[in-house]
Amino acid sequence: MINIIKPEFLGNRLDADFYKQDFIDNELILNNFGSVSLNSLIDIKKSGYGALPKSDEYLDNGLPLIRGGDLSYGYIQEIGVFVPKYYKDSRAIAKTGDILILIKGACIDGPEGVARVSECENGYLYNGSCYRLSFKNKDLDGRFFIAYSQTKFFFFVHDKKR
Repeated sequence: MINIIKPEFLGNRLDADFYKQDFIDNELILNNFGSVSLNSLIDIKKSGYGALPKSDEYLDNGLPLIRGGDLSYGYIQEIGVFVPKYYKDSRAIAKTGDILILIKGACIDGPEGVARVSECENGYLYNGSCYRLSFKNKDLDGRFFIAYSQTKFFFFVHDKKR
């Protein structure tokens, strides 16, 4: 089936999948609720991808490393991989209130791949499969984003059971 897009719906998109009718309908719903762009809520300079330690740098102790697979429905699971402490000066150090999102290619993996950095994970390194959102208002916007990430509006799933 061919989906014809009206010129007024064209915008800056990551790829053509975002022009699926389901995604356009979702965006219209959000706009009717008075949503704002994510870009207006985050600190662009503090946000970004994590570090890429070499696999031979993985240790049994040292600086904890948050990997994309450690993100689980809003929380970070127990860390099992560590890297040398010299990474502590990296730009990819997680701070309390940051949101980490598992990115695969140009896509967000889904609601299970989103987590808020708690005080327990403050100062941990996060790897390059994670993208950090550093919210301007961490307490309000970060917590809302985690709640929103667990809804059908965040990541449209074709499974009608959701």
